[in-house]
Amino acid sequence: LFYAGEAAQKDGGALLALAINPDACKGCGLCIELCDENALVASTDMAAKASAQIQWQTWEQLPDTDSTTIERLAGAAIDSVSAKMLSRFCAFPMAGGDGAEPASGAKIALRMALATLEYHQQPLVARFSDKVGSIHRQVNDQIREMLTDALPTADLSQLSDSLANVEHSLIDLGQLNSVLEQSDESRQIDATRLKRLLEIANALGDLHWRLTEGEQGLGRSRYSLVTAPGLNNSWAATYPYNPFQVPTLVENGGDAPQVAAGLIYGQVRKSNEAIGLLRWAESELKKSASKASEQMQIPRWSELSDDERAVSPPLILFGEAQEFGGRSLSQLLWLLKSELPVKVIVVSDLNFGLDSYGYHGVDVASTHQASQDLSMVALFQGRAYVAQSAISAPEHMNRVISEALKFSGPALVQIHAPSPERHGFSTSDTLLQAQRAVDARANPLFSANPLAEGLFGSRISLDGNGDIAQEWFTTEDGSTDITRWSEWAINEARFDHWFRPLTDDDLPALPLADYLDLDEAARTKKCATVEMDGETQFIEPEMVAVADQCHNRWRTLQELAGIVTPFTAEVRARAEADISEQHLAELNQLHREYEQKITDIQQNFKAETAQKLRESLMSIAGYNAGAVTGAVNDKSSEG
Repeated sequence: LFYAGEAAQKDGGALLALAINPDACKGCGLCIELCDENALVASTDMAAKASAQIQWQTWEQLPDTDSTTIERLAGAAIDSVSAKMLSRFCAFPMAGGDGAEPASGAKIALRMALATLEYHQQPLVARFSDKVGSIHRQVNDQIREMLTDALPTADLSQLSDSLANVEHSLIDLGQLNSVLEQSDESRQIDATRLKRLLEIANALGDLHWRLTEGEQGLGRSRYSLVTAPGLNNSWAATYPYNPFQVPTLVENGGDAPQVAAGLIYGQVRKSNEAIGLLRWAESELKKSASKASEQMQIPRWSELSDDERAVSPPLILFGEAQEFGGRSLSQLLWLLKSELPVKVIVVSDLNFGLDSYGYHGVDVASTHQASQDLSMVALFQGRAYVAQSAISAPEHMNRVISEALKFSGPALVQIHAPSPERHGFSTSDTLLQAQRAVDARANPLFSANPLAEGLFGSRISLDGNGDIAQEWFTTEDGSTDITRWSEWAINEARFDHWFRPLTDDDLPALPLADYLDLDEAARTKKCATVEMDGETQFIEPEMVAVADQCHNRWRTLQELAGIVTPFTAEVRARAEADISEQHLAELNQLHREYEQKITDIQQNFKAETAQKLRESLMSIAGYNAGAVTGAVNDKSSEG
């Protein structure tokens, strides 16, 4: 922060101030777990709280972190999300006082996403505001020039004589006009064009005011938000008590995607009007009065350039996979097929239809099962940007959120957000459990950008996953390490009843990795087990099906991305066969050519040998070979 900054630029160093808001702290211990030992400690001492409050109030008076410092640190010294959160605008996209559980994965996911969103949108809004202000000034200058050119300045003495009879030192425009009428110099103003310029100037002034100030002095919001109901995000979907500092609509009727579509149409309309106004103003400034448009033309969304589309603030649709995987699925898929700038942030808890922790006796499988492959369903739509990430992978999450925002159409980013309360683990292990899910192939990281080069498969990236070419993680000796899957499942109390100690009455035991390699018939004669705390645990068939689903989904992604695919061997075999056939055909052709050449050589050799022998014999007999040959030819011709 300091020495590297000073080395790069004089006075470029910065100091880190770590301030904790004691009124917002929920005591989850997550920050203590993530930092080095004794870097942070929990305390109930009121004196410590008072000291923390003073530090927090001092920090609030400090200037915001410089953007050059953030850009220098992002991805180098610290991860990109943490670097962006050095700016208070990005660190606090949500206000405190919400009802989220301590160490809520859903809140962490949304806060990280909104921080990246704020950082991405700030410069776009600033550049657009500057452009509007610049054009506004140019239009005002044009109006002044028209009015100035109308003054009779060619004969200043005549203008002076016209003003000689003015009795007061101040004169209003009406009097000035009557005085100027006494001048003989012709003065004409294009009233129609002046009226257009005045209309444009007033509209640009109003637009610039709304972008930079507005009624609350904060300017236009960088984005808007629609929240859908859910168990994990109930804290964010309680009207009117929500922690967001942007225009937010809390939708509790189950039609959040449809409502979001209606809202984004309104936002796009306002953005298109702003673009149409700028185009009208630029046209008026560049063209002559006769060629200028009489009124503003509002363009369609499809007619805008990428830079013009970026002006429209995105709408964030936030909800749970369970909600969007139910009756809202058709609405969501329609939204993802449109061209509207809606960015869907889905939090997933990976229940696989087996989540019953704290909800025993409640049938939730019917709504949960469809949600598990929501990102895969969206992937095969082919028109939206789709990604799957986790709160334990900040760099990957920052990248996919940034790419989703740069994509002019709809996007869906599904983020695994475990819940300590509902899933049954310590609040300090939220990020650990999220990473375990990634390593277990239960929540593989991927992204698919329809604008990337190539076709469907080449646009899919699996960057961020470990052992990317393997079905499961492998040990140092190369053997399959499926313990990462069992560590994820066993460390969440919601799955406890799907594991039990192995008994003598059970079928012959087989480690889970070997069991998954069996076909259906062979599995009926074995049972799957896993080692836990030195004891062999029996895995219920329902939980084995979860491992199967994780395994198959990961292999599907590997195949789609072209990393590991069974078609590779088939293509190689076909290529080798084609090459062999082609090579054999070439050899046969060469063999025939060589045989023909040998035959021709033999025939030529025999003919030359016979000719030389005949000539030698004739020479021995005393005949001239050429004369004899000529005589023979003559006799042949006579005959």
